Amino acid sequence: LFKLKKHFWKIQEPAQLELKGRLLLSERAIELPKNREFMRQLIALLKEYGVVPFAVVQDGSLPLATLKGDHLPTLYRAVLRRVDRYMIEKHPKYHGNLFFDGIDHQTNQKVAVSFTNYMFRHHAGSQLQHVVPVPNFSDSVVTPGIQVADVLAYCVNERYVGYGKRGHLEDFFLQFRAFAYTYENPDE
Repeated sequence: LFKLKKHFWKIQEPAQLELKGRLLLSERAIELPKNREFMRQLIALLKEYGVVPFAVVQDGSLPLATLKGDHLPTLYRAVLRRVDRYMIEKHPKYHGNLFFDGIDHQTNQKVAVSFTNYMFRHHAGSQLQHVVPVPNFSDSVVTPGIQVADVLAYCVNERYVGYGKRGHLEDFFLQFRAFAYTYENPDE
């Protein structure tokens, strides 16, 4: 990813430029040929390395600052179920490890407590046998995977709850969806 960012933006250090979905895919940004070509190259890179994105969408904001330790938001639960299902189907001898974009120490701690409580104390969470039951937090400025997740999340979110199906965004969404892991679950 660094080589790709270096080629397009002439950066010298990996942390010099943080990829953000809104900077590449907003209505205005996506009209720039350079951003569209970068997205094409990013998608090719993800395919080459066999990256499997998981995406879930929620209407409205997710107020993590007010999160209580006894409740893990539905969005997180949906991701956990999908990762568990993927691991069962594709890699049954292994466990998925989830990484989240760190926010601040206090919010990360709240998410970690809710996550761990769900995994160990909630019936549905304790049934997930192919997910490491502890979340990991990374600084997106220095973590390429979190930057890619931000771009994918922005694309999916804009497609479903933002501006809807629009030109280039729809093209990129369909390309991401082609190699994403999806499964049918009536509860989601």
